[in-house]
Amino acid sequence: MKAPTLITAAVATLMALGTLPAQAQPGGGPRDELVRPSPGKSRDVRRDHDRREVQRERRIERFEHFNARGPAFRPGLRLPPLFLHPSYGVVDHRLHRLPPPPRGHRWVQVGPDYVLIAIGTGLIVQIVLGF
Repeated sequence: MKAPTLITAAVATLMALGTLPAQAQPGGGPRDELVRPSPGKSRDVRRDHDRREVQRERRIERFEHFNARGPAFRPGLRLPPLFLHPSYGVVDHRLHRLPPPPRGHRWVQVGPDYVLIAIGTGLIVQIVLGF
């Protein structure tokens, strides 16, 4: 009967000792200043992520209709960053009955409309309105 009591006590002691390193407070080691954020920055990464997510949703809501007929789409202006994603790019211009893009340019589909942009700068060169 003493053996189970000894085993239980030994297991309890090992479990208690195993949690000691987890309860230790960070010391003033040389890497400590690398871990702590600077006073000017937010300490809550989740809050920053949520804020960025809300801003992204607001940008998408501004382009809710997804066509190139609004004030953000004019030759000489930059294409909104949302539409620079490769999924909006036109792979084969012939399927969409578009002229071939000049070197350094590409067609981007925005809803039923097509926008020719300069790849390096994102500037709108031409707009072709769809149906």
